[in-house]
Amino acid sequence: MKIKWLLLSLSVLTAGFLIPESHHRIPVAGASVADWHPKSFWYYPWGRSGTHKGIDIFAREGKPVLAASDGVVIYTGNDSVGGNIVLVLAAKWQFHYYAHLQRIDAHAFRLVGTGEPIGTVGSTGNASGKPPHLHFAIRSLFPLPWLYDSRKPQAWNTMFYIDPNKFLAGGKFMSKHILVADDGAYPSSISKPIRELIRQTGRIKQGEQKLVEPLKKPVTCEIALLSGSFADMPQALAERADYVQRFASHVSHEFKTPLTSMQRALFVVSLPLSVQG
Repeated sequence: MKIKWLLLSLSVLTAGFLIPESHHRIPVAGASVADWHPKSFWYYPWGRSGTHKGIDIFAREGKPVLAASDGVVIYTGNDSVGGNIVLVLAAKWQFHYYAHLQRIDAHAFRLVGTGEPIGTVGSTGNASGKPPHLHFAIRSLFPLPWLYDSRKPQAWNTMFYIDPNKFLAGGKFMSKHILVADDGAYPSSISKPIRELIRQTGRIKQGEQKLVEPLKKPVTCEIALLSGSFADMPQALAERADYVQRFASHVSHEFKTPLTSMQRALFVVSLPLSVQG
């Protein structure tokens, strides 16, 4: 009997890994990659959890929250941190966590398809008083050693959490604004933000720091990350220039004092003895 249950458990676990992944989509109706900060995943420090293990997709309160992929709803409920939450088991034993919902429209132990409404955007739980948003996180039941990053805080946890940026951008991705499939994106969707990035490069070169801002519609996560880097570049350059200036001033001061003393000594030595006395 024990062997039978063991074989059944192994079969279920194996089946979870064999289930093919469905299309992915941004889990908020009408949202794009511009509606969350691409660097917010694993941001540190972050509240009681220490690190931010997901992304916050900002939207108007009441906007439909949609299933990011096919799966089975295994929990719906409320807690002090996530507020109204929905937990969905997707392919490869990955749990999709939807938090701070205004309303829950899903039911436990029911199948959901990609894009199916499961709730609405809100600010419940520890998001009370903050702008309404969906906290979306992906956790693997089993450790994924290739995700381990010793450079990050809570490094051991990095094996269990998948970056939603990469999840939403990789493979097949569906949203209102763009369709990215295995063969790439439509050129017309990509060319406009790339042209704007080229213009921003020129602004940085000319020192027009205040005119460089993250793209409002970067279309893909990769372009959003690049745009964020461009927006951070002027400040980084300014900080580097300020550091160089302060360093040069410090070095100049350090050398100036002994040089001045030497000049005075040489001046005194060069004077006639009658003047020195």
